[in-house]
Formats: sequence, structure tokens, C-alpha cells
Amino acid sequence: MKITAIKYSATMQRIYELESLEEIPTLQEEKFVLWIDITKPTIEELSPLGSLFGFHPLALKKKPLILKGREDFLLYRILDAIVDNYIAVIEDFEDKMDEIDEEVLEKPTGRTIEKVRMLIRQIRHVHRIIRGQRDVVDKLERSIYTSYLHYGNLRHEFPGRWDG
Repeated sequence: MKITAIKYSATMQRIYELESLEEIPTLQEEKFVLWIDITKPTIEELSPLGSLFGFHPLALKKKPLILKGREDFLLYRILDAIVDNYIAVIEDFEDKMDEIDEEVLEKPTGRTIEKVRMLIRQIRHVHRIIRGQRDVVDKLERSIYTSYLHYGNLRHEFPGRWDG
């Protein structure tokens, strides 16, 4: 298994070749993005990722299939990660709504109204982000579909040249 880590920010980029996944925490810093590229891992080799990044065990079992797939599998994995992260955000919103609901029923104050308004602003903010991501996914989907159609036409017009 080959592990490459790329740590970057707006002003810096550094590439690391790692010996093991256990080295990853030493590279994590709050103001940097850390991209981890793992080539040909086994499921056993991936298991430390679950505890390092809080991945669900099923996500790690799906990954080898994705690594053997095409670009559409990579897109699937990216979208799956995005959706998984939104589940946590939605659960947080639900917790806040439950807290506000109890407060409204027991002893509402001016602070309760402020909590409601803050939650509405947060939900609108997440909605704007999701709407933007939806637009990107729509464009990707159209682009992939168009590419497949073009590739299919080329295969039909020039048989033998485009087969793997």
C-alpha cells in the first residue's frame, strides 16, 4: 500500500510519503487541508481510517469496490461522503429544535425567540450550500452523460479503436 499525504493552504503545499496510516495525525492541523491518497489498500489496511476520521465501518467496506471502479464510482464516493456529512448536520438541527421545543413549552423567554431566529439562519445557510452543490452535481451529471454518449458514438463509428 502506498500512502501520499498532501497538506495545503492558500499559501503552502507540502507532499509527504507515509509509511503507515498512523502517521496521519501528526500532519493534521486546523488551518490546513489534508488530502490522503492511498493506493491499493486492503480492507484491513483501511481499518485505522475509521477511528482517525470517524468513518462508518460500511464506508470502509465499500471503498475497495470504488478503487476498482471508474470515474463514476469516484463521483459516487464523493457524493456519499457529502450526504453522510449532511446527516450529522441535520441531526444537530433536530437536537436544537428539540431543545427549543422544550423551552417553548416550559418557559419561553426572549432568548428562546433569538434561538429560533439563529436556527432559521443556520438552516438557510446550509440550504444555500446544498443548492449550490446540487447545481454542481447537475452539471457533472450532464457532463458525464454527454461524455458517455460521445464515447459511445466514437466506439460505434470506429470499432476496435476505443475498446480497452
